[in-house]
Amino acid sequence: MTGWLGIDVGGANLKVADGSEFAHHQPFALWQRPDELAEALTGLLQQSPACEAICATMTGELADCYETKRDGVLHITNALSEAAGDRRLVIYAVDGSFQSSASTFINPLRAAASNWHALARFASRFLPNSTGLVIDIGSTTADIIPVIAGEVASQSQTDFDRLVAGELVYTGASRTPVATIVSSLPYRGLQVPVAAEFFSTTGDVQAILGYPLPDDAESADGRGFSQQECIDRLARQICVDRESFNLEDAITACQYILPHQLFPLEMAALRVLRSFPSGEVPVIISGSGESLARQLVARLPRTTLVGSLGEQIGEVPSSCAAAVAVARLAMEQFS
Repeated sequence: MTGWLGIDVGGANLKVADGSEFAHHQPFALWQRPDELAEALTGLLQQSPACEAICATMTGELADCYETKRDGVLHITNALSEAAGDRRLVIYAVDGSFQSSASTFINPLRAAASNWHALARFASRFLPNSTGLVIDIGSTTADIIPVIAGEVASQSQTDFDRLVAGELVYTGASRTPVATIVSSLPYRGLQVPVAAEFFSTTGDVQAILGYPLPDDAESADGRGFSQQECIDRLARQICVDRESFNLEDAITACQYILPHQLFPLEMAALRVLRSFPSGEVPVIISGSGESLARQLVARLPRTTLVGSLGEQIGEVPSSCAAAVAVARLAMEQFS
């Protein structure tokens, strides 16, 4: 029996890890199925090694099934408590502390959107002097987090704060709609306005350009990520189909989309880099979008990529990095 399991409750995915070799993630559309969350978490724990205690972090409170973030944290905490049963349960707070579920019910906003903080504290140990940038790109969002001597060097406490500071960018490696990135696409000598519809995503872009996708990536139309399926979805974005849109057209479109996705990430990272004194800033990357993060770091001045969490802890645990982080932090604090 393992001591601790870490759980990360997001709006689109549930992730669990023991802080060692075990990690697992599965899609869960929280905004569509909030009443099924406790059942889903119970099933997640049944697929995991037996444990004595559970530590959790969350970002799912922002899902639009909740009227407020407060409501979201309370509902998620209730679901976690139900799934935990008699096992000890602690919730990671955005100030870096662990609090009981009872304390979370009293002050729920301390637990809102806390997973980035745990991730940065954990990942910093792989940076020289535990100082530099942690860049985590997942399916939906990107976190750009400064750390100094192992502590998060940010004044941000909420996702709003982080958006303003450039530490949170709502773009990811598989779920971001193409129509939110570009307003037009090149097509056979023309620049064609895109349909403002959820026809294709960055998952299609990554797949067409040959970058890896997580096994559970979900497409805009619910189909797979074969080359032809990706071409079909990208074609719809300019209101054509496979009869007049081929692989060459898709590659041209994706080569146009990718730098437009990287540009706001680059601008955000440059803002965060200003918080460091002159000189090289080491960077460690993580998440299911590691390939996108590598391309981002290559565009940044005075940064040195020192590695990835995937290289340090394994590819699957890296895709569940926040769950790994809270498990490890809990083990270290409560051992």
